[in-house]
Amino acid sequence: MVAVTKHPSAQEVTKKRERNTPDRVVYWDILWERNSPTRTEEGKACKFENFENWTAEKNSHMAIYGLYSNWITDNVIAMARPSSKGIKEHDMISQFQNFRTGAIINLQMPGEHASCGDGLDGAFSYRPEAFMDNGISFFNFGWNDMGVPQLDFLLNVVQVMSFCIHEQRKNVAVHCHAGLGRTGLAIACYLIFQGMAQKEAIALVRLKRKGTIQNSAQERFIGRFDKYLMALRTTFIEKKNEQESLDVLLKRQSRLLHGTEQQRLRYIPKVLYEISLRLRDLGSVEGDPMVQLTEARRDPKKISSFKEQINQGNWKSIRTETNPWLLLQLVLEWFAQFKEPFLSPQTIQELSDDIMTPVPQLIENITKTQKWTLYNLVEIVSAFPAQSEEMTTQINILLSRSIFRSTNTFVKSSGSPMTPKSSKKSEPSDPSIPLSILLTRLRKDSYRLPQRVLNFERENGGPTRMTLTDEQILKDLKVAVSPSNQDSPSEAQRINADS
Repeated sequence: MVAVTKHPSAQEVTKKRERNTPDRVVYWDILWERNSPTRTEEGKACKFENFENWTAEKNSHMAIYGLYSNWITDNVIAMARPSSKGIKEHDMISQFQNFRTGAIINLQMPGEHASCGDGLDGAFSYRPEAFMDNGISFFNFGWNDMGVPQLDFLLNVVQVMSFCIHEQRKNVAVHCHAGLGRTGLAIACYLIFQGMAQKEAIALVRLKRKGTIQNSAQERFIGRFDKYLMALRTTFIEKKNEQESLDVLLKRQSRLLHGTEQQRLRYIPKVLYEISLRLRDLGSVEGDPMVQLTEARRDPKKISSFKEQINQGNWKSIRTETNPWLLLQLVLEWFAQFKEPFLSPQTIQELSDDIMTPVPQLIENITKTQKWTLYNLVEIVSAFPAQSEEMTTQINILLSRSIFRSTNTFVKSSGSPMTPKSSKKSEPSDPSIPLSILLTRLRKDSYRLPQRVLNFERENGGPTRMTLTDEQILKDLKVAVSPSNQDSPSEAQRINADS
C-alpha cells in the first residue's frame, strides 16, 4: 500500500492563519506551498533536474539545451541548477559562452538538496571552476529555499547583475534549485532596480517563466524591496517639515550606486553632477535670471514631475530638458531643503576673506564632499555664459541665498588678511554674500582647481581606480577648462560619462 500524504485544505490554512499572529502567517504560507499537490517530487524523480525533459525535442523554448531555463529579458536567464554531468553531456559551457554570459549567480546554500537529480559535486551540484576557468564569473548569494533574504543583501545581488549587464556588457544566468522561487524574486527585484514598476516586474517574470515567485512571502518581499529602493533614491524631500543634511543624502547615494558611477560620484551629489552636465550640453543661455526663474516657477507641476522622476531613479528628464532656467530652479530648491548648509557660515567667511592664498591651498582643509559640491556649484554658474558680470553675480547670489535659506545664522566679518583688525566691532553680515564672492573667485581660477583636487584624490585611492587617463578623468568630471574655452561635449562623450 502506498502512503498518501494528506494536504491541508485552503479552509484549514485560513483558520490556522486566523488563530496565529502575523509573524506566523509566513510560516503557513510556506507550509501550504511545501505541501501543495503541485509541488514536484525530490530525489532522482525531480523533473527540474531530469535533463531529458529539457532537450530541444521536448522543449524547444529552453534557453540552454538540456536545462530548465528561460530568457526573462534580453540579458537575464532564469534556470534550474545545472549539474556537472549535464554540463559535460550537453556542452553547456559553450552554450553560455555563445550567449555572452558573463556571470552565473547561484542563490543556493551549500549542500542544499543533496539527493536531487545527480546529487552534489562538492558544495553544489556542479563545480564553480567549470565556469570560472572558461571566463564566466561565479557568485554565490545563498539563502534558504522558499524563504526571503535581507533587503541589503538582495541589493548586493541586483548590483552585481547590473554591473555585469551594463558595465561589462555581458548577460547573466540566475539559478536556485528549480529556478522559480528565489530566482524569480531576485530577477523581479533587479527589474525594479532598473526602473520597472513592482507589479509589472512580477508579471513579466511569471509570464516568461511559469511558476516563479512561489509564495506570498516572496511576493511581499518584492514590495518591501521596492519601498527600500525608493527610500535610498530620495533626492528631493516631499514633506516641507522634513529636512536632512548633505552627508545623509550622500550615504544613501553611496549605498545605491555601484561600479564606475559609485567611484565617480563618491563625493558628488548625483543631482548636481547630472544638472551641471546638462547645462554644459545646452551651451549659450540668454535672458535675465530673475525674470527667467520667475517664469520657470510658474509651472510647478513640471518641477514636481522632475522631482518625482528623480526620486524614482529616472534621470532621463534631466538629460533631455532644454530649459536651463528650469534646471537652475531645481538646484535652488534642492539646496533649500537641507537643515544646514554644506559649508558653515564661519568657513565661508574665512575662505572669502583670504584673498592672498592660492585657490588649491585655500580649499585644502575642507572635506572632500564640501570640495566637490563647491566645485559643482562653480560648474553650474560657469554653464551660464555671462552676457555681463551682473548676470553672473545674480546667479551666484541666488545660489548662495538658496543654500543659506534654511538658516538665520549670520557671521561677523573677520576682515581681509591684508587689513589690520579694527578695534571697532564689526556688524553681522549675510553669509550668502561671502559665498557669492567665493564662487566668483573660484570660477575665475577654476582651471587650477581640478588638477589639485585630482592629485589629492590619487593620493587617496580616488578616480585613478577607474583606470582612466588623466584626460578622460578631466573630461568625465567636467573640470578641465572653463566653458568659454571648451566646446559642448559630443554625444559620444556624454554616453561615456553615463556608462
